Amino acid sequence: MSEQQPTENKTSRGFSLRNVWNSVAKRIPNKSTLKKAFTPAALGIAAGVGAKIAAMAAGAAVLGPVFTVAAGVGLTAYSFTKDYKQQTEHDSALSFFKSKWKGYSLRMALTTTSAFVGFGGADWIADNYFSVGAPDIVEVPNDEVEDIIPESGGDEELVEDLPEEDADVTPPEEPVIEEPALVIPEDAYEKLALLAQNPDLTPQAQEMIDAALKGQTWAVRDVGLGLINGFYGFDELGELSGLVDADAWGAQLLNDAVETGDVKARIDYAYFQYTGVNAAIVQDQAAALETVAELDRVWLHGDSVLDKVHLDQAKDYFVANMPEGTDINDYRVEKIGDEGYKFINLAQEQEMIDAQKAAMEAAGLDPSQCTVASNYAQDGFIIKNCRPTF
Repeated sequence: MSEQQPTENKTSRGFSLRNVWNSVAKRIPNKSTLKKAFTPAALGIAAGVGAKIAAMAAGAAVLGPVFTVAAGVGLTAYSFTKDYKQQTEHDSALSFFKSKWKGYSLRMALTTTSAFVGFGGADWIADNYFSVGAPDIVEVPNDEVEDIIPESGGDEELVEDLPEEDADVTPPEEPVIEEPALVIPEDAYEKLALLAQNPDLTPQAQEMIDAALKGQTWAVRDVGLGLINGFYGFDELGELSGLVDADAWGAQLLNDAVETGDVKARIDYAYFQYTGVNAAIVQDQAAALETVAELDRVWLHGDSVLDKVHLDQAKDYFVANMPEGTDINDYRVEKIGDEGYKFINLAQEQEMIDAQKAAMEAAGLDPSQCTVASNYAQDGFIIKNCRPTF
């Protein structure tokens, strides 16, 4: 009897359990395949987070998607370049790409999609893992406080934490107390009342201010002149120095005195009108000369101005008493004494000079060697130092 062969515990080949497992196993991605898929996805997510950070740093959120797409394309291009350098079958990048374009297209889609995932999740990651918030407050019942805080023993000393030796201890800054800004009134007399509070004023200036505030005209006038010229102790204005226009302030006070009819104030005001040395008073020489002519007075060292006024008055009087049509420009004026004037007709004077020269030449004298002077008493000339022509 032949030896019986052992029977195999299996079904037909098509329905074998091993065959079924092998068929399923072929469709399960192996470790290498998972790595190939996971690596671009991870890089894409990281690139998306980086794109988000770059957009925030650039201050332009609208650039975030642009940065994300650029990151996905860049990673795929880098992978393609690296693979192309390692292969030896293809001579050009184009032929290599034609043979692998499906794979790299899929890789770029995977990388770009992962980058958008990372871009969108960047805010969630920052909020949940990198944000620093206030610690949670836990309410503890009063009866449990003793279990948490131990009682202090009688012999324990409370030791205050002191800064380490050689530590840089910055003293607290002292608060800066700003003094209220000085409010300067517009009114000239209110400014005087403010100036009167200056403890450095001279006694003379203080007395003049007190009198001006009482309405005394002489004080108003002299305080105005003192402010303009720096007289009577008004050269130092204390806390008002640099904050007020002393010329304009003084001119306002001087004008107030002028309006009262004060003669000295009018003459002083006319001085500023005539000279124009104070820009706060409009220069008007005609008005100044009218004041001098009316009052027949002038300021210190203004004698020449007064002489001009007197001469103008004399010319006006002379023309008024001459025949109509007389031109003052046809006359030469000479002053006689302190207040007298002589008007000499230029044409008649020249005729007399020519006649005198002819007489001298007839007498054998050289007119060029003679000294001719007017003889006011006889309306003629005095001839001196003549020399004969022979």
